[in-house]
Amino acid sequence: MKWMSQETSTPDAPSTAKTPADLGRSSGGCPVQHDAGTQDSNNRVNPRNNMPVESQLRARGQTIDLDTRRTMSTIPKTSEESGSGAAASACPAGEEDKWEYPSQQQFYNAVLRKGFTNTKPIDVPAMLDIHNAVNERAWEEVMAWERPHLDGGGRDVSEGFKGGKCPGGIKLVQFRGDKTHVTPKARLRSFLGYTPPFDTHFWTIERCGKDKVEYVIDFYKGKSANTGGGGGGGGGGGGKLSMPSFYLDVRPAGVAGVPARVARMLGF
Repeated sequence: MKWMSQETSTPDAPSTAKTPADLGRSSGGCPVQHDAGTQDSNNRVNPRNNMPVESQLRARGQTIDLDTRRTMSTIPKTSEESGSGAAASACPAGEEDKWEYPSQQQFYNAVLRKGFTNTKPIDVPAMLDIHNAVNERAWEEVMAWERPHLDGGGRDVSEGFKGGKCPGGIKLVQFRGDKTHVTPKARLRSFLGYTPPFDTHFWTIERCGKDKVEYVIDFYKGKSANTGGGGGGGGGGGGKLSMPSFYLDVRPAGVAGVPARVARMLGF
């Protein structure tokens, strides 16, 4: 199974290669599988990310233990649950809630649920690190778009630019992934001969405690980066897994996002 590395790069040159849909299929509604419990969750779905609530129990036939601790992201989340029947937040109470990433065990269970039964548990920690890095990068790109709407009160991404004219900061409300959706920009790129994105996500943010703004994120495969030690890629022993890099095309979605996209193109 191929996974994305945490460096960004420009997309591949025009290519007839098939779409590398591995990440979209294996992680489903990335970025975060939130509010997962410790028991088998059956058909419970969290409406904030359209993902089943993953179990913390070992999978059948699993030969090694995986960590069940979850990592806090830098991505602020709104405190209200969207929609009825949402699972209770697993984020600790505090000055500001943030989205949590799945544990290694939850991530492994999700991969198996998606049909990747040949995934080795020993590979899961590296896979999860990449998954988390992708989403941190996506949030940084969102915040870069949000900067012109604020007065520069704070510049720490984790703080969501709180203060000044935007006391509520920027927070992620909900998200969904749809690898079958082809955006107009991606369709145009494909027409010009470029490899299409392997997944598309839609992130809804809350701006300054009031406005809801949707962002679209197209995920493209970049050039492979060999993480192994020196020399040729051929055959033997100590070479480590070669992981493809990725390119994220993050932008405000739809007609409502046109003014912001034009302003950036003109350098404003």
